[in-house]
Amino acid sequence: LAPRPAPPVQTPLFAPEDGTGRALPAPLFAYAEFLRLRDRLDSRFDPSRRPGDLLPFLRHYLDDYGSARAGRRIPLSAQAIDWLNAPGDGETPSRAIGAFRDEAPGLEGAALAYWWAAHRAPGMGCEDCLVPGDVLASLAAPAPGQGENDWPLSVFMSRFCAEMPELAALDPARPEGRRDLTCTLMVLALSRPDLLRYIPETSRTAALEGGAMAGFCRDMGGPEITPAGYARALARVGFDLHGLSFACRTAEGHRAEFARHRPPAEAPEAGAGIDVQVIGPFARTSGLGQATRLSARMLEEAGFAVHRVDCALDDPSSGDGGQGTVWRPARVNLWHLNVEALPLAAAYLPDVFSGRTNIAYPFWELDSPAACHFLGLQMVDALWVAAPFGVESFAPHCACPVQEVGMSYEPLPEIPRGPARARLAQRTGAGPEDFTFLVSFDSFSFLGRKNPQGVLAAFESAFPRDAPDGPPVRLLIKTQNRARVADPAQARMWQAVDAALARDPRITLLDATLPYDEVLHLLRGADAYVSLHRAEGWGFGMIEAMNLGVPVLATAYSANMAFCSEETCWLVDYRLTEVGPDDYIFVRPGQHWAEPDIAHAAAQMRALHADPLERAARAARAQARIRRDFSPAAVGARYAARLAPLLAHPPRQ
Repeated sequence: LAPRPAPPVQTPLFAPEDGTGRALPAPLFAYAEFLRLRDRLDSRFDPSRRPGDLLPFLRHYLDDYGSARAGRRIPLSAQAIDWLNAPGDGETPSRAIGAFRDEAPGLEGAALAYWWAAHRAPGMGCEDCLVPGDVLASLAAPAPGQGENDWPLSVFMSRFCAEMPELAALDPARPEGRRDLTCTLMVLALSRPDLLRYIPETSRTAALEGGAMAGFCRDMGGPEITPAGYARALARVGFDLHGLSFACRTAEGHRAEFARHRPPAEAPEAGAGIDVQVIGPFARTSGLGQATRLSARMLEEAGFAVHRVDCALDDPSSGDGGQGTVWRPARVNLWHLNVEALPLAAAYLPDVFSGRTNIAYPFWELDSPAACHFLGLQMVDALWVAAPFGVESFAPHCACPVQEVGMSYEPLPEIPRGPARARLAQRTGAGPEDFTFLVSFDSFSFLGRKNPQGVLAAFESAFPRDAPDGPPVRLLIKTQNRARVADPAQARMWQAVDAALARDPRITLLDATLPYDEVLHLLRGADAYVSLHRAEGWGFGMIEAMNLGVPVLATAYSANMAFCSEETCWLVDYRLTEVGPDDYIFVRPGQHWAEPDIAHAAAQMRALHADPLERAARAARAQARIRRDFSPAAVGARYAARLAPLLAHPPRQ
């Protein structure tokens, strides 16, 4: 993977195709199609099959999705902007206005145009691009009777000021009143710069150059505003005073948030010496957050100069939001974001990656990419994955290299068995003789995939509660975020877990986000760790258990097979089944995962429980292999082998 000249990373966002080469109906573009697939809107809106869905889908995109982005500029291609600004059906000034016409009953002509420009378009963050030129010109024209006045009010200004009761004392019939109304709008424009487009140029100039703004602000008790200071303040919110233009437009006419953020300067103090910028959810308690922290640490220990960027995007797991993040230009960017987050990164984050080498390190659990992954796959130069399973899933569908580099584990303290067992007993009520199986997962990771229901079925089959002379066994289900999961399908799955808890006092549920040290003590205190997953992108719980010397029982499928074998754990047979559309996120027809054999899982549980010598032997072999092949030093060396050729080349130009 040698550095090569490359177009801006954001280019694919605006392409008139879906990321696989399939053409989209004009003016649909790749990012909007990605969003349609990611948010599972494909049955509700299908513009390719039903052309009448196109405008309703774009309305949803502008309104629902635009609102969800909390004021950030959502991507719009130049073609989509032109199409939406073209005259609409009937008497609506544009297609975009026509799409929202039902929200303004009774408004026509200038009143409808004003409602759109003053309220609806700004409410969606589209005042920069979806106010057509003729609408803008008509609203910026002098209001009736204002043409010859000093400090004339435009049609827009007249209506806008009339809507503000606090301005009623300013008389628009007098020059001083119009002057103060003008200055008021110019102050408001510091947070809403589109207002400046409706103020006559002569008035803007007189207010700034003639000193009216300075005097107005001084009389209001505020700081005195100079013309240069006013222009700088507008520039900070992405507006050019002299060109009356928004910085969110690219040279090609596309619109997106990234265009507002200029890349950091290439000055030596800004970027010299940074080999790798690691970007990911450093502060999150998720597996992705753990992998991000591990990668940064391993790269540093391998001798690379690393810059950390805490970036979570839409990650719902707990942790700091990464406010105040400092971005730097680096030779290589390592994106610890899942593939569906890469288009968001390109659309919304400062452009530190165009012209750089970009490597994504995602986790994915199914046997092929999701439909919403293909756009993100175009935005990186290579894909790193933890296990051969990741190569098998992505490589047939990805133009860039897909490289297995492995993943490590957090450096662990020595945890004596006695104190760990005492903490486990406090949480579960387990007695000294109780053999405790532990299953652990984040509820955001989907019950259908993690499959605690399968663990419950296998446990109850292996050790019937009413069996005479049954061994003293317990099962601890450790999770977090259960109360934050609102999906109805997940709620139905939880009902099965709740039913098992109600009928079997040997089963305990612990739903809490615990300090990492506490999690490790629970793990060390357990007698065995169980994962009857249907698919894993890695399996931190399993590898941590092995590192602590805890026996592991697991489904013999997916990424955990990079470190699981008959010699290191108790593997459970399975059959491949097609994943249903409601079983997991981003499912497309033909994808598969494993269905563990519950009878075999129960037999393996009994075998693990019955043979303490074999437990000790397999746990020892597992621990030795993990510490040999997946230590930070071992995985860091794999990282270094992949990065060394890249850093041997001069930076891209």
